[in-house]
Amino acid sequence: MQQTILAMLALMIVGSFTLNQHQGVARTYNELVDDELEIAASGVATHIMELISNRAFDQRTLPAETNTKGLVVGTAELTSSSAFGTATGCDLDEPYKDTVACVDVDDAHMADGTWQDVPFHLKDGKELPFDVHVDVFYVDPSNLDQPLTAGQRSLHKKVVINVRAKRHVQQNRYSNGFVRLERIISYDTKRAENRLKEAFGTPVSGVVDPPVVDETGGDNNGGDVYDTEEQVENDPDTPVWLCHRSVKRGKITWSTKSVKQKFSAKHVGHGDKMGKCTV
Repeated sequence: MQQTILAMLALMIVGSFTLNQHQGVARTYNELVDDELEIAASGVATHIMELISNRAFDQRTLPAETNTKGLVVGTAELTSSSAFGTATGCDLDEPYKDTVACVDVDDAHMADGTWQDVPFHLKDGKELPFDVHVDVFYVDPSNLDQPLTAGQRSLHKKVVINVRAKRHVQQNRYSNGFVRLERIISYDTKRAENRLKEAFGTPVSGVVDPPVVDETGGDNNGGDVYDTEEQVENDPDTPVWLCHRSVKRGKITWSTKSVKQKFSAKHVGHGDKMGKCTV
């Protein structure tokens, strides 16, 4: 009887040891698979981020819009965050198939809880299946980690991409994604000018059309586009010099003008510069 009990205990010990070995092997295998999936998911996220960041900053900054209305000089001209995303959405796997639906950064935004299939392409036509969710929102220019409330706009958008593996979804793991990639994309005037020139061959300021001098007494002595050392009096009715920005059919010109100091802030807000224009 005692020998039987000892034999049973020995079998239990051996069985437990074998089970632990199998569990250890399974854990190691799952960890290796997760590592491989994480590398592939990072590649998917990076690829999508590059595609999004190469889009125009906003619908209003597309070359056609810039050609008609000039460069953006204020946030009020930008798309409201409530209009982010499109009815059909971007094809993040092959985005150039539907460029009409994916022309600017915020077109990639997705509604809460929605995911898009974007596989990682292997050789020989094989794929690793992933789901992708993209969020786009305006951020506070003084704190780029702080989203702005609904209705507010800035010249900075944050793009957040979450990627999850189909394998994890089936296992009820990482339901909100296990790879996350973030990037701040800001409005770049020079980039908008270059897009305009590429699309329409339109001359841009400082390249073909130098600032001009009008009857108000501007100079033509060379140097920067505007003179930042121009002295300004404290009297609000004192005349001050402005380098005035004009846009007509996408063509930008500059001219020196004189205005009362109390009105200068409004002019600067519309894109003018303090000081006289110089070539």
